[in-house]
Amino acid sequence: MAALIHINDQPIDSTFFDEGKWLTDFVTPNSLEVQALHKEITEGITDLQERMLACWDWVANEVRYVRFVKGRLTVAGKTDVQKDYWQNPGQVIRTRVGNCANKSFLLCS
Repeated sequence: MAALIHINDQPIDSTFFDEGKWLTDFVTPNSLEVQALHKEITEGITDLQERMLACWDWVANEVRYVRFVKGRLTVAGKTDVQKDYWQNPGQVIRTRVGNCANKSFLLCS
């Protein structure tokens, strides 16, 4: 019988050049982009539920959903193409495009 793997310990390969990341690496509440967006979205809102709703509303309406995020990265003459790229929340904020995982990571962050 296979060993139980907890959800937060799942290795993810939806990155470039077979870079290994853990599922929890995609939740980044301390990144500067996430903190700046949170401040912008929630400024003047004191009620916790209203702040959460404002964040949800921004992700739902400002990030265009696509089934698969395709990406290409070239480094030192080597190119890698990812047909189902999992962006970090900062990338989602900048591109305003994300799949269900990307949007979820941003909202959790």
